[in-house]
Amino acid sequence: MREAIERLSSKSVRVTYDDVMTSVLNHIPIAPGVYGQARSAVDNAIGRGQLIAVDKNQTLFTTAVHVRDEARLAQLAAGLAEKRGGLVVPAGEKGVLAQVADADRAVSLIDVRGGTQFVSDLNSSIMAMAKENGRPLVVVAADGAARKRQLTTFGDRPGVTLMTAEEMTAAELPARPLVLVAESERFNTSGLHDVLKTATQHDGTTLVTDTHARRTAGFASGVLSSAGVKQFTATPKTENVRVTMVQKDTVEDRLSVAARYFAHEKAQGRVVSLQAGNARTRDQLTSRAREVLTEEGQLGRVLGEVTVRVPVWLDASNRNDRSVYRAGMVLEQHEGQGQKSVFTITGVSERHNLLTLKDEKGQTQG
Repeated sequence: MREAIERLSSKSVRVTYDDVMTSVLNHIPIAPGVYGQARSAVDNAIGRGQLIAVDKNQTLFTTAVHVRDEARLAQLAAGLAEKRGGLVVPAGEKGVLAQVADADRAVSLIDVRGGTQFVSDLNSSIMAMAKENGRPLVVVAADGAARKRQLTTFGDRPGVTLMTAEEMTAAELPARPLVLVAESERFNTSGLHDVLKTATQHDGTTLVTDTHARRTAGFASGVLSSAGVKQFTATPKTENVRVTMVQKDTVEDRLSVAARYFAHEKAQGRVVSLQAGNARTRDQLTSRAREVLTEEGQLGRVLGEVTVRVPVWLDASNRNDRSVYRAGMVLEQHEGQGQKSVFTITGVSERHNLLTLKDEKGQTQG
């Protein structure tokens, strides 16, 4: 039960009774009587204050873990908001970083509102700021997937170290670093607390950027703002972006119009992107756009098919969750130096809470 509550707290501020039951049952062998035992465990957790009801019917809960983590982050952030940062900006810098340096705080929250190129330019300015101050730049991403997104900007740059929040806990950081928390909206309250604490222990100054991507549990950047951390807004001075909304009565008509408009703009040599509200519509729109491009001769008529593996990222919060796995999935165990072992899942046992795997030689285990 304790582990279930910790898993749920890392993903959501509020959970339902059913969420807790499902999390427990997905991590234990299924046997007669186990459902009743799980219900009793949930009720005991409510009685002990591990789950705190936020509605009168006691169907929606927050967790004592989340309340504790939010309080810890707020207390740490409030102290850093009063501490000096000691940064100067390169000559000629007049943007948001000049405002950050002028405020001179040990932690600053930067609300980034702009496209991919604008974010990349801002990151380049932060690297220049670190160089101007003679400080090593430590860029911290929420997880492995977020770290990969930062490689284009920060990978192999002199004086820059890129790591995940988990890696930071065990890393040997340089003295007085400039720490950039990239995409802070992807950090939970506990993770951001640990990053700020580690930066403080090394006499670092921290810039926390919020790019308004998918948010994780706790709205950690919101806690910083509420604790008194100075917030700055970074926006492009000019953005030459035109948005066209396609409005038709049926989905079919919207798909056709959007696809043909995309093909027309592309034929004119313009940079154009298509956006849709969900994965299903996005797939339909992609398929329709390819058909139109092929009809108009902009896309080759000889089509190939490529089989790819879609990554399913596992971490401490979900690797033991039985519901994550399906027969036919591929598990890769990386052993370092480019070596890896590949297994195919052939079965998921509810009774024994085990996976059955087949290796590359066809041998089965589990």
